[in-house]
Amino acid sequence: MGDHIDALLYNAGSGVFKSFADTSYDEFVLSWKVGPSGIFLWTKACLPHMPSGSCIGLTGATASWRGMPYTAAFASSKMATRGLGQALARDLGPSKGIHVFHVIIDGLVDLGDTTKQQFPDKKKTELLDPAEIANVYYMLSQQPPTCWTHEIHVGAGDAYGSIASI
Repeated sequence: MGDHIDALLYNAGSGVFKSFADTSYDEFVLSWKVGPSGIFLWTKACLPHMPSGSCIGLTGATASWRGMPYTAAFASSKMATRGLGQALARDLGPSKGIHVFHVIIDGLVDLGDTTKQQFPDKKKTELLDPAEIANVYYMLSQQPPTCWTHEIHVGAGDAYGSIASI
């Protein structure tokens, strides 16, 4: 891993969108392995290489705040990711000088042709731009310890706050 790690960005998630009755235990566990369990293991492995002034960025979703039908596995994992991020921020900030932040992605990210195929009626202004999301992460990673943001909520202008966004 080299001498040190300045920034860790965890942008993994497992989207199982089925009714609770149709969600298998294995699908539920996968969401947790990819989400909070993955963050736990990844942070444990990298922490010894992180100096004061480094940062950890976690990706959340609308489901970090609320569960909706067909999101039992996904929402519970994202809520746990948010809680783990809060705990890490309060632990690693004061003790090690590591900034931990959580970015709630409230909506669909424009993944080009994949998004067009799955959501043909979505306008460009209803989709989050990946480059602009990256700019948000960069801005958060550069904050001085005298003014850290723990959580930020981003969404596409024309779909901002839509109850359907997950």
